[in-house]
Order: sequence, then structure tokens, then C-alpha cells
Amino acid sequence: MVFSSLEQALDGEVRNDMMTKQIYSVDASILEVAPDVVVLPKNERDLIKTVQIARDLAVPIVPRGGVDQM
Repeated sequence: MVFSSLEQALDGEVRNDMMTKQIYSVDASILEVAPDVVVLPKNERDLIKTVQIARDLAVPIVPRGGVDQM
């Protein structure tokens, strides 16, 4: 339900394939937690809609910034 709601509402990309979830499941820590959905917003409207949909469906948002190899 979350994926389809986001996919219909956003101009940017909404992904839930295994490869994307694996890529976004790691960071510089030892933890590995795969997301249910990855949103790649195209504009400010996408950000606003993403937060609204997540709020309406009681789905947590975990933001991710730029990643480096430090």
C-alpha cells in the first residue's frame, strides 16, 4: 500500500526492488536494516507528499544523506 501510494503521488522514483533495498540497507555502522521502500524525490513537492503519505499511513521515515567511504 505504501509503495503504490507513493508511486502514484510522486514525480521522483519509488523503488522496492531487492537490489535497491540491499544498497540502502547499510551505512558506515555495523547495522544492516533493509528499508521497505526507497524514495528518490525529484522536487520539494515530492518531499512534502512523501511525509504526508507516511504520516497518513503511520510509516516511519528514515532520511539518508550523501554517503561517503569515511
